[in-house]
Amino acid sequence: RGVEALEAVERSAEESAASAAAAASAEVDRRRKAGRSHRSGTWPKSLAPRCLLEGICWAVTEPPETARWYGDGAGGLGLSKLAVEGVHDSGASSGGGVGGGLPSASASQHTGGDGDSDTAALGFAARDAVVYTLPFITLLLPADRFQEVGLRSLTHHVHERGLTVGELLRVVHAFYAAPLPPWEEAELMLCDSKYASRLRASHAVGERTPRGAVLGSLRTVEGLRRCAGGGSAAYEVVLIT
Repeated sequence: RGVEALEAVERSAEESAASAAAAASAEVDRRRKAGRSHRSGTWPKSLAPRCLLEGICWAVTEPPETARWYGDGAGGLGLSKLAVEGVHDSGASSGGGVGGGLPSASASQHTGGDGDSDTAALGFAARDAVVYTLPFITLLLPADRFQEVGLRSLTHHVHERGLTVGELLRVVHAFYAAPLPPWEEAELMLCDSKYASRLRASHAVGERTPRGAVLGSLRTVEGLRRCAGGGSAAYEVVLIT
């Protein structure tokens, strides 16, 4: 009887070990397949929208809170109309934002002359709406109007809950609010740049110049367009005058 009990215990241990080995093998296969899927760029299309912030009315040198939508622009993000609160004055800055002294390109310029606006202010629901859920997003920033600076890229790691409209606006704004790197500022001061005189004057008094100050009139966001590739996580930031 003791021998039979010992054999039963050994059989049970062998079965448990075999079951654990099979489970481990299945997990390895699952991770390998997932890795191949991600490396080949086969993310579900729904996770990589073709466009982001489509229908936005906002200048990158203005605070993100001043962003507005053109008409029913909520459709560009798949938001419901209830996500865009009533049309009202956004309190946009009057030229005191990044790059002060440059012509203002705030959202207020898109209102009609009679005071009626064709844009709707972003409500809290719209700003908090998740529009992107991949682990990271790479933004391709264009050159300025005079092709003197720009053509930069930045990668932003996305929280597991996803990237919201407000967060995306803040990422873009932070890039243009940051000072020009010393080497880029030096290049502009040494060459025949449109802003060379202003940069030299700021440098003489120890002031740093933000990127937004050398964009010229090319500061209004038209949207973010996904680069070629069904699962691409890279988006071109499209700026217009």
